[in-house]
Amino acid sequence: MFSAFVGKMNKVIGGLCVFLFMGMLLVAFMQAVLRYLFDFGFSWSGELACYLQIWLVFLGAVLVFERLGHVSINLFVNRLPPFWQRGARLSAQGIIFLFLGLLIYKGFFLVQFSWGMTSIALEAPTSLVYAAVPVCAVFMGVNIVHNVMRQFRDQPSGEGT
Repeated sequence: MFSAFVGKMNKVIGGLCVFLFMGMLLVAFMQAVLRYLFDFGFSWSGELACYLQIWLVFLGAVLVFERLGHVSINLFVNRLPPFWQRGARLSAQGIIFLFLGLLIYKGFFLVQFSWGMTSIALEAPTSLVYAAVPVCAVFMGVNIVHNVMRQFRDQPSGEGT
């Protein structure tokens, strides 16, 4: 049941990433065409493209966590016996999970700090942009929990001893 939830969550996030990328591409292309062909441009387009990119990067990182694609050094871990490999990978996941807890905690302070501020060109609340940090850290944490559960579920019967 949890696996189905995580699968649907990641599918929605993947679709959102496509939508954000297309929006960012459209805004940047529109601005370039307007500037070079008509010598006219919107003041808000660069800011909007930047904000879309921020959300795209953080949501993309969630999908990387789903596939265990974050940076890791496997040279030493792969030389360990299987039991110790699992322990090293679980330890790394635990450290990352603690770091995500820090991101959530500090991210909420960042959102609160920017609550009354608005962006210059869009006049949109800047807290919407800063909310990418804690929101996506929660999603990354869900993916880590799912990966750890999957690692224990897929454990061969004689390995845990």
